[in-house]
Amino acid sequence: LEEVQESDNDGKSGMTLRETVQVSPGLTVLRSIYSVMAVFMGGFLFILGFDILLFLFIHLVSVFNENQGIGIADFVASFFSVPVFVYSLAFAMTLVTSFVVDTFYGNPFIRSFGL
Repeated sequence: LEEVQESDNDGKSGMTLRETVQVSPGLTVLRSIYSVMAVFMGGFLFILGFDILLFLFIHLVSVFNENQGIGIADFVASFFSVPVFVYSLAFAMTLVTSFVVDTFYGNPFIRSFGL
């Protein structure tokens, strides 16, 4: 913020605050690099979560395999854990999306360092 002192014709002094935007090409490139790194981190998190879901469904199929016998308790436990994993993956992707947007536009913590 830039502070400017002004005085009126009546002799009263007033204060006007103007917000200055500090954007430069270098800052935009730096934020873009940070954002690309955040996207890669989010992609890694997505692959990890998708891998966990894939192994969960493979486990469901292997439990119901005829050669291993029927483990109904194992199947039910794995089946009911699917919504938990899907919800947690969706929540993690929401957080990663917010993190990427905050990284590019700069949240107040990052702006406190002048970036």
